[in-house]
Amino acid sequence: MKTSVRRTDLDAAKGIGIIMVVWAHAQGPCSSYITYFHMPLFFFISGLLFVPEKKTVKEYCLGKMKSLLFPFWFWNLLAYPVYFILFFWKNWKPSTMAADIIRIILTVYKVPFLGATWFLAGLFWISVLFKILYSTLEKSRCRDIITVLAFLLLCLLGFNVDFPYRISRNLICGLFYMMGFYYGKSLDKLEGPVSSFLAVVCAVGFVIIAGNNSVSLGNNRYENKILFIVGACMAIYAVLYISKILSRILAGRALAWLGSRSISIVIWQFLAFRFTILLQIVVLHGNLKWLVAFPIYDAAHGWWIAYVISGLAGSVLIDYVLHHNPIAARLRLAVSRRT
Repeated sequence: MKTSVRRTDLDAAKGIGIIMVVWAHAQGPCSSYITYFHMPLFFFISGLLFVPEKKTVKEYCLGKMKSLLFPFWFWNLLAYPVYFILFFWKNWKPSTMAADIIRIILTVYKVPFLGATWFLAGLFWISVLFKILYSTLEKSRCRDIITVLAFLLLCLLGFNVDFPYRISRNLICGLFYMMGFYYGKSLDKLEGPVSSFLAVVCAVGFVIIAGNNSVSLGNNRYENKILFIVGACMAIYAVLYISKILSRILAGRALAWLGSRSISIVIWQFLAFRFTILLQIVVLHGNLKWLVAFPIYDAAHGWWIAYVISGLAGSVLIDYVLHHNPIAARLRLAVSRRT
């Protein structure tokens, strides 16, 4: 059975992953290599952390709603009126607002400036589906076989059908969630020279594959689907190996700290990019209209570095302010009194 002790190496892996997410959105160098596997990495880690015996289906679903679904709903519904005013003011249509709000509630739409919050909703549905299926098959001798086949079929469905609202992306990422779980049951404890050699092979193999296989997970376009899965798995293993090494030193602890705040960065990174755009407006004597550029204004001439810094540090700052202010303190006090 998996331990409930917090894995600092996996927090470090999430730290590496969230840096890559912001790097890719900031249009930094080699972004095509990052987008090849950065979201599968997070689904893989989530699957690796799945503990089937820890909670009932009801407890698990409620917990995931609290940690993933509620933040998705709350921040998207709160930010939507501002987004609507900025972008639809001259074409005011109540029907458009109503339709978008319904889609947010159904988790098939997000406010563009709220980063990659699709990940929160996608991970919620995949993890809940996995929990329900795995728990339902608890007494079956074929539980693992059926679970693997089910998520393979969902992945094939995602590959071959372009569902609306990029649902295909979630189905494909579900494969990595499933693989993460079974990796945790079998290969997660692999150590020594074999693990080191395998990490090197995987890193080199990924670079070769990703350099010769065009992939767009968001648009569900793959030059070679099998090579996409193989290359992503190689990259994920290399990152997990590196995170284990780094978790033993100060740099790893810093990455783990960042990884533990990955959801906040997922939510706020695009808004935090506005800090760099403001700096560009001042330095380049630009127009205030640049502020609504999406997701960034201009990454050329090294500005992508500033975007990465503001995307990470700015997101953490926004989250800190939201949780450490008089209003938030009063809300927490009111909730604690009721409970």
